[in-house]
Amino acid sequence: MSNDPFLIEPKRLGANPRMMVPTVDTRRTEGSANFTRRLGVVNPQQPLMIYTPLPEDELQGIANRNIVMPYFMEHAKKIHEMATPQNKARLLFVEGDPSTGKTFNLTAVARHYGAPIIYGCDGKRAEELLKQPRFSYNTGNSLEDRINGLLEKINKGEDGRKMDAMSLRALQQLGEAFIHDESGKYQLNWSVIGGMGHEDTKTHKPDQASYDKVKSALKDFLWAQGESVEPKTMEVKYVDGPIIQAIKQKKPFLILDEFTRMQDYGHLLNVTAVFAGLDDGYPLTDADGQPIAFKRGEVPILLLTGNSLGDIGVSKMPEPLMSRLQGNKITLKLPDSHEERVFNWRHVIEKQLTGGLPMTTMAFAAHSKKDGNTKNLSMPDDPVILLESRKEEWRQFFRDFFDFAISEEEQSKVQKWQLLNQHYYEDIMNASKHLAEYFAALPQYFDKDYPAYANVTDPPDLKEKIRKELRNYNPQIDYRTVAVAIMNAARPRSEGISGAEAGPFFLTGRMPPNGNAQDKPIEAVIGTQLVDEVVLRINEELLKPIQDNDVKDYIRNLLVDHMATCKLINQTGARGIAPFEKCLNRTPEQCRDYDQYTRRTDVVIEALKERIGERFPQLESKIPDDFISRGDIEALLNIMDIAREGSVRKLLLFDDTMQEHNISAPLQMASGYDAADLGNRAVPELVKTAPQALVTDAALLDSLTLPLIGKKNFDRLWTTDLSRTGKWDRTNPALEVAENRSSTGLAVTSVICKNAQTNRPCELLIVRNNHKNHTVIVGDAIDPKLKERLKKAGLGITYVNRHHTEAKELVMHLNQVFDDNFNLRNLMIKAFRLRHSLRHADKREVTEEFALNEIGSTKIASNAGRLEAKAPKGEKGEEITVTNTIPYYIFSKELNL
Repeated sequence: MSNDPFLIEPKRLGANPRMMVPTVDTRRTEGSANFTRRLGVVNPQQPLMIYTPLPEDELQGIANRNIVMPYFMEHAKKIHEMATPQNKARLLFVEGDPSTGKTFNLTAVARHYGAPIIYGCDGKRAEELLKQPRFSYNTGNSLEDRINGLLEKINKGEDGRKMDAMSLRALQQLGEAFIHDESGKYQLNWSVIGGMGHEDTKTHKPDQASYDKVKSALKDFLWAQGESVEPKTMEVKYVDGPIIQAIKQKKPFLILDEFTRMQDYGHLLNVTAVFAGLDDGYPLTDADGQPIAFKRGEVPILLLTGNSLGDIGVSKMPEPLMSRLQGNKITLKLPDSHEERVFNWRHVIEKQLTGGLPMTTMAFAAHSKKDGNTKNLSMPDDPVILLESRKEEWRQFFRDFFDFAISEEEQSKVQKWQLLNQHYYEDIMNASKHLAEYFAALPQYFDKDYPAYANVTDPPDLKEKIRKELRNYNPQIDYRTVAVAIMNAARPRSEGISGAEAGPFFLTGRMPPNGNAQDKPIEAVIGTQLVDEVVLRINEELLKPIQDNDVKDYIRNLLVDHMATCKLINQTGARGIAPFEKCLNRTPEQCRDYDQYTRRTDVVIEALKERIGERFPQLESKIPDDFISRGDIEALLNIMDIAREGSVRKLLLFDDTMQEHNISAPLQMASGYDAADLGNRAVPELVKTAPQALVTDAALLDSLTLPLIGKKNFDRLWTTDLSRTGKWDRTNPALEVAENRSSTGLAVTSVICKNAQTNRPCELLIVRNNHKNHTVIVGDAIDPKLKERLKKAGLGITYVNRHHTEAKELVMHLNQVFDDNFNLRNLMIKAFRLRHSLRHADKREVTEEFALNEIGSTKIASNAGRLEAKAPKGEKGEEITVTNTIPYYIFSKELNL
């Protein structure tokens, strides 16, 4: 029986039409000798065939959450092509600088085949890849775990533990295996301890003197900490090394990281010959001395990583082994263009911020899938522009993509702040752009030939000092740096900083951390803490090797300017939170909205029960919990999430015509029809022939107060159909206000429904300032309970009854929306007049100055299908006619037009 992990039926990857697999191909630029990389997707009709033990859906889900960086996608495809039962050469050396993301990408590829074994080889001996010594005590429990637990308590000061003089002397006997790092933490390198005294490569037994030294040191430490262990029960046991583990467990992939930094390579020449398919086999035994099957073509794919074959550790590598790696290697090189480097940085940053969703890559890939046009990765396109419309559809797409076939174990590893980031995807894509621009350009400040340094004249010798300091300085700013920074930023801060460490913060115009962030959830401060990580950890670590203080201060100032340019911090003199932090720090309102979204079915059902109880008081205490199907509610919410722009907009309303015997269907789907989109069709006939089909003003207003649904309904009271008429330039400021896309934050619309009391058509006027979250709605009289609900809907709504004495205060309410800004007021009037004609009795247009006093305070009447308003007075006391010339109707059903 074969032990080949790839001798199984292949699974299709990329065949699911609802999913996608991003891919990249390199093409020669037309009319040039240059090449460009273009991002597309795997054709569902020609999916990748993956020899994995995972079920097909699970494979797709793993692929969704493990998308490799775009520059690595072609290499990933080659590795998949290696992973077949036909291929017997299963050795690959992946060479590249620390900043190329070798392990990051290889791990993502290997996960398509299950959990890989990943082993760090830096400083290790060859024999440890096969068998590893472990000190144990008593019944074989791990002494390593026990001592590590004591050190962790010492580092945290728990249980009164501390590193006293006796404990310190005991551990110092272990030499380089005992580590006291710069942060003051203590730890042991058990790999070094396990290898102490190894002399016999056949028996793998330490010499007695080294064994006694280690045993004595560990015993003394335990006694110093008040623990006891009998020396005679302490012994060396052996466990399988990563190569033996991978073979015995039939793992498809084994990754040996930093392979070129091993202390020695022993007989790995013989072992790698089998992996490379050059030898039929080699005799190996496990930790218990049992022989294992190690044959050509029945082994995992062995992925070795290293910075380069010129690395320092390679001097110890036998020439034949080095030649073997040369013949089975790929060399990773980061893209030359700045734009493509930024693209790859965004990929990594977004994956870390969301738990696995590189949204920029996905956005371009999805558009490629839709229109067939691949994305040139060297072009600086903004993906957020692609997502401006159909926002809920994109949110649903990202959610479905991430959750597809996700296991409970995977789900448990995703933090709440990451799920919040998935929800507010636009913020994350903007944040990743800022941070990616910063990291992509960061290396230039440590390049002696950076053009800015050529013009340094003050002080006169500074230019030469810079060249001297940077001559042999080549810092590696790798993807792991930002991953660690994000994880550090996601930890609560219990202590502030002071002294010399606080200096860089004052230079950026920021106050240093004071430890108060521990009172807030991580999602509220992660943006701030991530900037702190850049200022204090990353920048200062890069500056640390520079000895000359003048050079250090000069470059530090350049880094501060670079941070401001990339919007990580504010420009000098600017107040408030910086754009980057604002993108990541979640407000209480955002957290509340997200919490509602995650339990949205329950929240909506509770709101519906409340309304049914008000409509049928006799049923209030008798409404069962399962009065409506949860599946039906979820289906309706999904429709709301993905409703598209077009002739008909969908709104979800509480059905105010519902009968007592039919409370299981409390929601109705309403449809919006814009006369601007319907063109020259007989728009007034809609009201003539189907006036009863209009929704009531009460039902429409109540729909704005439904949790989760209300905001979606509210947004759909605006359309972009006025633009489609072609009558106005799309950049017309008034048109932008009328379509709720103005940078001023101002938005104006009006909708036609019917009065709940008279059943006659009526108009609701809505004016909003998005920046202030302040909305004024003008309409007919409504129930006081509904008016109170509107106040609490989270949209900042003030409702004005146009027939009541409160209508006299309308101008005051509107001026609060405008902040008494004359320009905004006039802009609102112009936007209103895109749909309305205001004329005197003699047909003259009403002036802008007079219009504000009349808007909304007039009575709407129906005249042969045209909606007009009669104002009691004009500028000279005459009657004013307000005609809605381009109405937007909300019907309770979809009409057959």
